[in-house]
Parts: sequence; structure tokens; C-alpha cells
Amino acid sequence: MTELLDEEEDRTVKLRMDGENAKRLLALVRPHLPLFVATFLVLLAVIALELAGPWLLREVIDGPIARRLGGETTAFSDFAPWLIAYLAVFGFSFLGHYWQVILATTAGQGVVRDLRVRLFGHLLHLSPDYYDRAKTGRLVTRIASDCESLSELFTTGVVTTIADLLKIVGLFAACFWVSPELTLTILLASPPLILVVVVFYGRARRAYRQVRKSIARTTGWFAEAMQGVRLTRMFAQEQRVFDRYADLSAETRSGWIRTVVLFGLFFAFVEVCTGMTQALLLWPAAEAIPKGALTFGGFVQFWAYFGRMVQPIRELGEKYNIIQSAFASGERVFRILDEEATLPLAKDPTAPRSGNVRFDHVYFHYNAEAPVLHDVTFEIERGSHIAVVGPTGTGKTTLIQLLSRFRDPISGSITIDGQDLRDLDLHAHRARIGIVLQDVFLFASNILENVRLHDATIPEERVVRALEAVQAGDLVRRTGGLHAQVQERGATLSQGERQLLAFARALVFDPEILVLDEATANVDTPTERRIQEAMRVAMRGRTTLVIAHRLSTVREADRILVLEAGRLVEQGSHADLLAADGAYAKLARTFAEEG
Repeated sequence: MTELLDEEEDRTVKLRMDGENAKRLLALVRPHLPLFVATFLVLLAVIALELAGPWLLREVIDGPIARRLGGETTAFSDFAPWLIAYLAVFGFSFLGHYWQVILATTAGQGVVRDLRVRLFGHLLHLSPDYYDRAKTGRLVTRIASDCESLSELFTTGVVTTIADLLKIVGLFAACFWVSPELTLTILLASPPLILVVVVFYGRARRAYRQVRKSIARTTGWFAEAMQGVRLTRMFAQEQRVFDRYADLSAETRSGWIRTVVLFGLFFAFVEVCTGMTQALLLWPAAEAIPKGALTFGGFVQFWAYFGRMVQPIRELGEKYNIIQSAFASGERVFRILDEEATLPLAKDPTAPRSGNVRFDHVYFHYNAEAPVLHDVTFEIERGSHIAVVGPTGTGKTTLIQLLSRFRDPISGSITIDGQDLRDLDLHAHRARIGIVLQDVFLFASNILENVRLHDATIPEERVVRALEAVQAGDLVRRTGGLHAQVQERGATLSQGERQLLAFARALVFDPEILVLDEATANVDTPTERRIQEAMRVAMRGRTTLVIAHRLSTVREADRILVLEAGRLVEQGSHADLLAADGAYAKLARTFAEEG
């Protein structure tokens, strides 16, 4: 099994808060900007209310309470307006926090929803070359973990970080307004806290980065282990796989513990610094109050403002990690979005025609050092039945990828009625082709949706007719009908039953060109007969290209193409090729039971 993070990924996990990434993240916000603005305005109102609370306390202390302590007679009516105002501040503050959470979550989740859909849509259109390089676990992490990290950025990150900074500035300004002398004491006591904050941010970034890497490795290993669980059990490797996952989980656990310890120390130090600074405020306050430079109510107001600075300072540490993690996640997501399809699309695509398909001097390789097809030229007439045979690795399946335009020839061309595939509308061209592969993929859904691929425009009656046509009606009835659940990858169905569903799938989309890739390679003889009958039904009236190892599946072909080492060495009917006693006759003798 491979690890989730390759060397390139490991190098680029490092945060790069460059301007380009920031611009791209802001571009994601633009469609939801009104909600973010509303969130920010609500936060400003909440900050104003938080500043108003201590001011009300000062007015009550220096007003009714001071008069009462001075011997004056005061009534409840003297306190009532201030009590009502104080309760109103808390009430509106509660509503403000509530709406801030609602608005921020709505806006942030809207951004992440757009990003997830965009990322998924982009992945759907990337070429096979990308998936040859990518790892499934890595892609799952991008959709899940990295998008979730960006969700935190947009819901609790940027807006609240700005709000925390404004809150600190506002509280500091309020402190200075109440008492410049006490504010100077805070400034003199702040260097140790600033130093700790700087050191903490650096170490927190490194610790959190290691946690993210550990989570990614663990997620990737889990995804691959689940995909290969049957193989693991087949070779009795459960303990080795379990031990590896346990080690990765322990690594993640240790990383989280280090991070929590670091945060615990930071928060404790902030509390200690705050307590020490408050203690230092007592002496200058004791000097200022008797001199009349500061009222007792003003001191309580100052004390409250300073105490409220602690929370935003602590939260900035958390928000910093959210932001740096989100930037790293954004960089990885943007790397996927920057992946360009290797197949250039036509500037002015035309609709594909229904006509002859021609491979004209086609060369192709996946690796320049290992060519696959050499100067292959042949034609598939409309409505004809063409078979391709040859040893493993001669380029048979590559022909399908080229015909479906999942890849383009290195040189040469593939045309329909003389029109190059590269000039055709790609989606319309692929919609004309029905492919039945050797390894049939079935979704964890029901039979109906596996046949029509969740295309609600295809009625159930049409699906039933297709299933009956390929002799899969008994299978449907046995399993409980069209809505019977199919387990992931069709685990409860035999290879032959999955093939029958694949033929029904091809029929229900009514393609003009049918491609069968080793459709009977891994089934027994009775099942092969059923599949061959399904093949005859599916091929009726359609241009058909059959890739096969078993010669029994190609005898009825109008023309057989024989590939050797990527070269077209023979073509003709079954009888003519046997009579020629060449490469095809040699294959026939190799498979004596089919000869």
C-alpha cells in the first residue's frame, strides 16, 4: 500500500500565505459577500454592546451607589433605569451572538458548498492521466478534510479574527480613555506576553502541521486498507495492516497531545500574565482614586475592560491555527483545481456524425520508453461487428480509450466520416458509445439506478425491457425487484450477473457504438453462453468493437483485427485468418478448446 502523502505533498504542506492564495480565497467569498458583511456588522454591534456594559457599571457605582454610600437617600427608581439598560445590553448582546453564529455559518457553509461542488465537478472532468498519479485516499481527504478546514476559516476564522482584533483595539482605547496612567502600566507589563505569543504561534504552527500530516497519513492508510480488505484477508495479513494503522493512530494521538499541551501552557500563561498585570494595577489605582484622578467606578470600568481582553487574546491563538491550516488546505485544493485536462477541447465543437470510424496511422504510448500502438490503421464501417484479439499488453484496451477519447493519439488521427474526434463535442461523442468492461463497477444503490445511472429521464419500463432483453429478468426477480439494494461494487452478485447488468446498462442508453472489453473473460461456460446471447441482443443494429481473449466470442465478427506488440498484423474473417495460418491461427491453436 502507498502512503497518502507523497514527497511533493509533504513539501507543500508548509503554509504559504501568499497574495495569490489570499486572492483566490477571497474570490470564493465574493458570491456570499452580503452575508459576510451582515455578519461583520452584527459583530461590530456586539463589540459596542460589550464596551457599553462596563460603562453602565461605572455610572451606577459613581452615581446611585456613591450617593448612597455618602449618606444620601436613594430609591429603587434611582437604580431601575441603569438596571434596565444593563439587562438590555445583555439581551441585545445575546441576540447579536445568536445572529452572528447563524449568519457566519450560513455564509461559510455556502462558500464550502460551492467549493466542494466545484472541486467534485473538476475531478469528474480530469483525464485518466491524473487518476493514474493520484491516490484515492488523498482525494477523499481533499473533499472532506481540506474543505472542512476551509469551512472553519469562513465560519469562525476570518470574520471573528478581525472582530477579535477590533475588540482588543477597542478595549485598549477604552482603557486609555478611562485612565492613561493605568494603561501605561499595562504596556509596561505586556512584553513577556507578546514574546510568549510570538513563540507560541511559531511552535503551534509546526505542531498543528504535524497533526495534519498524521491525520492525512492515517486517513489514506484507512482508505486503502478498506479497498484491499479482501486481499489482506486472503493472504492473512490482517495483523500487519492492523499494526500499521495502530502505529499511525498512535502518531496522530501523540501529535494531538503535544498540541493540546502547547495550548494548555499558552492559555495558562495568558491567565498568569493577566493576573499579574491586574495585581500591578492595584497600586497606581490606590494612588489615583484618593487624589481624584480616577473614580472608584472608573477603576471598576477599567478593570472590566482589561479582563475582557483575555478572551480575544486567547482566541487569536486558536484562530491563527485555523487560518494557517486553512491556507495550507486552500493551497492543496487549488493545486487540484489548477490541474488541466490533458485533452484539449475544440474551440467550436461540432455534433458527432453517425458514420464510419477510422484509425489512421495511430501511434500512442503512456511512457515514451514503452510505446503501445505503432502505426495502427483500420476502419469500422457503420453497423459492422469488429473484433480485436491479441496477447495481453498489445494495446487492445488502449484502442477503447482512444475511441472514447479519454486519451489522444501521440500522432495520427481517429475520425468519424473524416472528422477528427478532437473537433467533436466531447460529451456528445461519449454519449454515443456504450462500453461493457471486464470489471463491472456497480454503485451501492439499487438495480434500477445501477442500470440507468440515476438518470431520472429513463423510465422504469425501459429499464425492465433492457433487463429482460439480456436475460437478467430472473436475476431481478430473485433479488427482490428493481429497487433491490446492490451492495458496494456488487459484492453479492456473481461476475456473470454483474456483466448482465452492464449489458442492460448499455442497452438502456441506446448507444450507436458498442464496445465490449473482455466481457466474458472471467465466467464459466454456462454463464458465457448467457452473456453471448446478451451480446447478440446488444449488438443488433449497432457498430460494435469487441476486445476478447476467448476466440469463441469473435468468430461471428464481420472482421477480426489481430494485434501483436502494438502493431496490426492481420485482419479478416475467422475462416480467412485460420486459412492464412498466421498470428490468428497460432492464437487459435493456443486456445485449443476454442479452435
